[in-house]
Amino acid sequence: MDPPCLEPPLIVSSDPPHCSIDARVPFVGTPTNRKGFTSIALLFSDSCGSTEDDPSDYTLYTLYGLAAVQQVIASVETHSNMAIVTFARPIPTCH
Repeated sequence: MDPPCLEPPLIVSSDPPHCSIDARVPFVGTPTNRKGFTSIALLFSDSCGSTEDDPSDYTLYTLYGLAAVQQVIASVETHSNMAIVTFARPIPTCH
């Protein structure tokens, strides 16, 4: 008899929530000093395991993005069924 297939936990909610827009000032002083979300907290349906604890476990797409945003996830910190994904830089806009 085969062992049961374990499904990965589902994302239940996030902070900031799905489809959020960061409406703060887009930069401070000069356009090269960008502001924006610095992290996202993901609440999973079950405890985080080895498939939710590394930056390579996540792929980030911008709205209407056709390709993944490269090298934007700096670190992942897990606590029970929550993962905090910290960004290495601001997420680029979609235009």
